[in-house]
Amino acid sequence: MTEHGNPYTDHASTAGVLVVGESLIDIIPGNDGRQHRLPGGSTLNVAVGLGRLAEDVSLLTEIGTDEDSRLIEEHLHASRVGLHPATNRSGRTSTARAELGEDGAAHYDFDLRWTLTSHGVLQSTPPPAVLHVGSIGAVLEPGYAGVAELCRSLPTALVTFDPNIRVGLVPERDMKERIERLMSESDVVKLSDADAEVLFPGLDEGAIIDKILGIGPSLVAVTRGGDGATLATTRQRVASPAATAAVVDTIGAGDSFMAGLIHRLLHRRPKGLPRDAGTGLVEENDLVEVLDFAVRCAGITVTRPGADLPWLHEVDEDR
Repeated sequence: MTEHGNPYTDHASTAGVLVVGESLIDIIPGNDGRQHRLPGGSTLNVAVGLGRLAEDVSLLTEIGTDEDSRLIEEHLHASRVGLHPATNRSGRTSTARAELGEDGAAHYDFDLRWTLTSHGVLQSTPPPAVLHVGSIGAVLEPGYAGVAELCRSLPTALVTFDPNIRVGLVPERDMKERIERLMSESDVVKLSDADAEVLFPGLDEGAIIDKILGIGPSLVAVTRGGDGATLATTRQRVASPAATAAVVDTIGAGDSFMAGLIHRLLHRRPKGLPRDAGTGLVEENDLVEVLDFAVRCAGITVTRPGADLPWLHEVDEDR
């Protein structure tokens, strides 16, 4: 039990899902004219989504020792997410000030730091079944080096990666090199159409998928907001329209899709499958069901303000 009374804080990673990356406080303008401080960050959102989908998940991140860190810990606890003991705790918690456009899309002004020590994870027994990395934590130094080391050093883990690019935080050349390196270490890559335009300007979706599959992953997902998503292996590609929804805002929608994707892969992945099994990552006839579940997770999230990802029973009821 921590000083904040969170029994999920500081437990060691089990053979479930380990999410590695930034957590922060989103400062969001409300309809009441006030600024609301809400836990956020792409990787934190994915961890929360997985916890709410009843997965055994822990988050390796960086938080401060301030009131904002208490908000993050309480949020993780409420969503059944553990905070990995190697998490760095010092100073002030990172923030992202959000501005919402007329379409509900959020744009952020970040004030953050990201460091990571990987030794505590590499010594964990048993190692995680899934390692998820992404967004700012995937490219920002000095933490990036630790993320890359984890991806290389956990050969039995299924590695999933969502670049969720935040332009301007890292020089473009360094960002692209780091993202491609992590793609080469990953089994599953998910990116939005906006990410794709930054990484592969001028290429159509099919060419982008071919390029990423050629780098090394076995499964690629491309999301297109209100236009749906595509899931692809070297043998098959399936597409889905977006879920019908009254959009409040899009905060956390991509992270909700990612959490849903990981959840379904964990339950659909052939048992005993080695990580280098290529397109055998998921049975080909299961791609439609996996994609449908991830799309429905995102569709529920956009109907609620902020990154309020769905619980498993809500997704099941949405069928």
